[in-house]
Amino acid sequence: MPNYTRHGKIETPTSDRKIFKVLTEKKLSLGTERTAFLAILFYLGIRVTEALKLRKESFTVEEGKLFVDIGERLKHSKRTPPLSVKLGRPFVEDIIKTVDKTKPKQRVWKFSRVTAWKIAKNTFDSYPHYFRLNRITDLFHKGYKITEVKSWTGLTLRALNYYVGIVDTQRIGDNI
Repeated sequence: MPNYTRHGKIETPTSDRKIFKVLTEKKLSLGTERTAFLAILFYLGIRVTEALKLRKESFTVEEGKLFVDIGERLKHSKRTPPLSVKLGRPFVEDIIKTVDKTKPKQRVWKFSRVTAWKIAKNTFDSYPHYFRLNRITDLFHKGYKITEVKSWTGLTLRALNYYVGIVDTQRIGDNI
């Protein structure tokens, strides 16, 4: 888990609409590569180090989807099948353009973890690992089963508990 002492742990998920709005507003100043980096963190909810180690060969396009083979997951997580995102979703084309520019066997994003952290901080006033918390909370909020989220993330049940943020309890109260 990241160290939250600087800014505190943000536990309230951010909507897709807000993420897309910020990325759209800041895309020109960020550039395609950095926009693609934030988009991959957002869509897949992977760790910064997992994103930074991705190589051109980690990405394939088939059946209307972009597949990403994360490879060995970090922190004793299990290996997961390739993750996917539908083509046509906002900023997926930026990911594909960035991958296409990458030479074979090279890393797609060549910057450091510190730079990755600064990109997230300067764009969203947040830490990169927030996208992981956001995605995991969103998957549960959308009704995905624990087994599905475990398969997506490679995390144990115990570890998943640390990632789930605070969700709207009003909806539960309205239905009791």
